[in-house]
Amino acid sequence: MSEFNSIAEEIRYHAREFMKDGAEYAAKDVKAYVKANMKDQVSDGAFAGAIRDLMQKEDQYVVVRRGFYKFTGNSERKNRMVYSKDNPFLDLSISMLNQTLRDIGDKLKEEVNILELGNDEIRQIQDVKKLVEDVKAIVEKHGGHE
Repeated sequence: MSEFNSIAEEIRYHAREFMKDGAEYAAKDVKAYVKANMKDQVSDGAFAGAIRDLMQKEDQYVVVRRGFYKFTGNSERKNRMVYSKDNPFLDLSISMLNQTLRDIGDKLKEEVNILELGNDEIRQIQDVKKLVEDVKAIVEKHGGHE
């Protein structure tokens, strides 16, 4: 009998062990460590779900930026979540940013034909991509998930 009640619990255990030093880690490195230390096969979906739960439910683990995680050793997220719950203006702003992200994605899907893009337009879209990533990081930082 395993010492874990589920695959997800075992994934979270190994992820915690890997990140306990407080350094910033890429998701691919955490996944490689977890897979190397588990007897059973781990699907990408199981890994993603277990890590998402770890980041959402355990205050001392945070998403530094997309695909990068860190153990902070403190309750950083708890402070952010209280701030968010007590600040309807922040919640409204996060909601507006999420809508803006959806609108940008929809507009680009409608109007951009990748086969017809020139080099200048590709650079402009790369700038938009960077902006979108920055906005997503801000939304994630403040716990705003719609």
